[in-house]
Amino acid sequence: ERAVAPEFPASEAAADQEKLRQLDDQPVALYRPANYIDTHDELAAAEARTPVSGTDYVRRGSAYGNDGHYDLAIADFTKALTLKADDADALAGRAVSYLHSQRPDLAARDTDAALAIAPRNRLALWTKGILAELAGRLDEAISAYGAAIEADPNDFSSLAMRAQIEYQKHDETHALTDASAALKL
Repeated sequence: ERAVAPEFPASEAAADQEKLRQLDDQPVALYRPANYIDTHDELAAAEARTPVSGTDYVRRGSAYGNDGHYDLAIADFTKALTLKADDADALAGRAVSYLHSQRPDLAARDTDAALAIAPRNRLALWTKGILAELAGRLDEAISAYGAAIEADPNDFSSLAMRAQIEYQKHDETHALTDASAALKL
């Protein structure tokens, strides 16, 4: 288990009781950050459950991919796509797994398909940036990372990757701006 805030002694809770009571009526939604990586215990729990929906397969595929099990990730993303062929998250996740498996042609195919469905899919935009950078198309990579950052301003990876390219292109001002923004995340 992970805590979202540090624990505090019960003696300090009395001072915040009124604030806590006011929060009691507020709806709350918790989301995993885009760059969240499952612990080994979380991965083991995901492996123990049989997915029943495309979302379950995407979650488990993401956990496999984050742990470096790209073939297992590709299998789960593919299963998600058999359940819902237009699942942009499954396509983007599979694209990343293909990329890490040294299959850029398949990564590009899935990236393009994901972006055709969801043009602001952060992961697909990031992958488009990586593919463009690998092909030496640096301006296209900067543009793709920029679109990923517009989709998710807290996208550390796209900020850092864009900063590196800007530095390579001797655009120190933008490189420092992006690097500084990334470090604040």
